[in-house]
Amino acid sequence: MRNIFNHNNIFAQSNEPTASQAVIFARVSSREQSRGQSTTAQIKNCEQYCNSIGITKPIRIFNITESSTHGERRRFQEMLSFVKAQGKKTLIVADCVDRIQRSFKESVELKDLAEKGKLEIHFIRECLTITDHSTSAEQLRWNMSVLAAQSYVDTLRDNVNRSMQTNWSNGLWQSFAPLGYLNAKDEKDNATIVLDPVRAPLVKKMFEEYATGQYSLQGLLKWAHDNGLTMRKTPGKPERDLPLTTLNRILKQPFYYGVMVVKGHEIPHIYPPIIDKLLFDRVQDVLHGKCRLPAKSIYGEKEFVLRGLVRCAKCGHTMSPEKHRKPSGKEYVYLRCSHLKNDCSQKPIREDSILEQLEHELTVDCKLSDEAITYIKNLVQSNLESENQLKVGTERYIAKRITELKTNKQRLVSMRIAGEIDKESYDLARMDIENELQEQEKIRASYIETETNIIETVDNVEKIFKKPLFFLKSSKIEIRSAFLRLILSNCYVDDGKAWFSLKKSLSLFVKTPNMNIWQSQWESNPCYRNENPMS
Repeated sequence: MRNIFNHNNIFAQSNEPTASQAVIFARVSSREQSRGQSTTAQIKNCEQYCNSIGITKPIRIFNITESSTHGERRRFQEMLSFVKAQGKKTLIVADCVDRIQRSFKESVELKDLAEKGKLEIHFIRECLTITDHSTSAEQLRWNMSVLAAQSYVDTLRDNVNRSMQTNWSNGLWQSFAPLGYLNAKDEKDNATIVLDPVRAPLVKKMFEEYATGQYSLQGLLKWAHDNGLTMRKTPGKPERDLPLTTLNRILKQPFYYGVMVVKGHEIPHIYPPIIDKLLFDRVQDVLHGKCRLPAKSIYGEKEFVLRGLVRCAKCGHTMSPEKHRKPSGKEYVYLRCSHLKNDCSQKPIREDSILEQLEHELTVDCKLSDEAITYIKNLVQSNLESENQLKVGTERYIAKRITELKTNKQRLVSMRIAGEIDKESYDLARMDIENELQEQEKIRASYIETETNIIETVDNVEKIFKKPLFFLKSSKIEIRSAFLRLILSNCYVDDGKAWFSLKKSLSLFVKTPNMNIWQSQWESNPCYRNENPMS
């Protein structure tokens, strides 16, 4: 290979530097480093060139890994600051133009320093020198080289965007795995995401705990700390606890039930979910103060009468119940604001205090006649029978769909054994079937657990109107809680005082004792029927 750096070379002879000292600038981005474009080769090339023009040793070598198109280019600016600090003109030697720049944003500053006699730039591959007396032709060659580098970057960006769009449409994630998952490589050495065997179970348990409505975010943060759920360890740094902002972001992350959000769009991903959507939606209700637990919950037993029923009047978020034990051993339940807004000043309030206020409110005599109550009982029975018929139809559809999915799964296995489908397509199809099977089984289980006993419910109607305290003073927490969910529309706490409102339909019954009047209002106003608490 011929040596282009000897003193007999035409380029070297006609481009003798006007600077007596030089710095070498060698750069790669991490992507280029992986392709073998190392700075070692660039530095060796630049050192040979410096020797060929009479500079035996550069005063400094900048060997950096840095993108030329993203961020502030900190190391590039460090090189320029070093050159500016020199008391005389300094030569910058680079292997080629795109090692220094791939856009025109640096050209203005470089050209200004060159014209002021602060620096001189030599680009070896282009045989190009930029000085304070560069010709228009040399300036044009420089600009054309930058334009070519910019075009390369733009083309690369287009290719990357197309690749990312394709991967997203195929359900592939393009970034760091959320907490509970790990970035990994598959058998083909392609990037993928797998479950974190340590953190995934803890993330799932954390969702389940918060879904009970028993935790404020601060309380859940303490739960995470006590159970060892920490951030992933990064090189050179110790493990650290979850910050509150990260915890809040995790609870709102749909990735955990199988959906990734890309540029505002929700796209199903191919990775195993940690939770199901039913649990995720339940957590969102708790987060946004829409906590209304059903009589039976698949995410935990009720332990508090007012769990999920009371909201803070100052910030609107749910008041979470907590047990406190006095030195005497007696336990009290307090409701504390979730404090999703840090400036909320709501103080805790004892559950007993709220229940006493409720008991006082419900001592108002119900003046409904026996005829009116009979009408209501018949109405409730009719609604429940219609609802049960709908449930039966839905359960049949779910059972039919589950049978179809199992058949499809068996057919898929047969196709794979017969070689009619490749492994990748088989895995994706099998995962889709198993995910839907799991979802359908969850829905079927929820229907079974919420099956309504019509006779018992109708018998309780008269007690609700004539003896409301019968339910409020029950020894069973679940009965007291279910009763309050049945009758209350809103319950707010403000500075130790609770404020209640009955559901519109019940309020209509209590305030309008004349059967003909409220029956007319009931049948003419759909808001009462749509909100029927007896259904």
